[in-house]
Amino acid sequence: MTLTFGNTKAIDLLIEKDDKVFKVQVKGIQRTKSICWTIDKTKISDDTYYILINLHVDQPTAKPEFFVLTGKETKSLFKNTKKVGEKRAYLDYNKIKNQAKYRDRWNVFGKPDEVEEELITMKGAIRAVGKYANGSERFEIPLKDVGKFPVVYNKRLSYTWTIGGKTFIIGLRFTNDAGGWFSPYLYDFNNPDEKTALSQILLKNGFSKNKKVEIFVDLETKEIEIIPV
Repeated sequence: MTLTFGNTKAIDLLIEKDDKVFKVQVKGIQRTKSICWTIDKTKISDDTYYILINLHVDQPTAKPEFFVLTGKETKSLFKNTKKVGEKRAYLDYNKIKNQAKYRDRWNVFGKPDEVEEELITMKGAIRAVGKYANGSERFEIPLKDVGKFPVVYNKRLSYTWTIGGKTFIIGLRFTNDAGGWFSPYLYDFNNPDEKTALSQILLKNGFSKNKKVEIFVDLETKEIEIIPV
């Protein structure tokens, strides 16, 4: 392991193992009640690993917490502020601490390829595909690039999506003719009989028609994160 001593501003450590070099950036917060880590989303690099630390200096008996994430995972976990959106996005401590898979995840420095394959990046855009009975526009998210996603044709794939403090079940479908798309309806995770229009949730959370998006898919947990680009 080597310290960079400011020679590379976006990298704090270089870790060499099994003839592979890992670029690492370390970010820390001090108090249990801290809200977020200070880090610029636009400078997150896919080939860098991020170690996020909470030292809990205000609770002497509490042990420091360590979370280890890939660059793609880090980008997918940013939260946009309501007023200025992605321009003031932040890494929410409370959101990350509740995801046990990132805690003390030191094994990533021995298995980088396996870790990256768990998180797939897809690209698409929000499109209007008609209207609902009440006259509001009906949105879908057709996919332009599915990356390494293991495509399954003619079958509805269900994923969970948390946005605006609420978790939904969202459907993904592929056909030979139309390609892949996220369907125009969502279902409440806690009450699957409750159906909501995708357009309603997107518009409520700052998305707009024709907006390009990136979708991060966690193949292990069946969770997705949708961010504007």
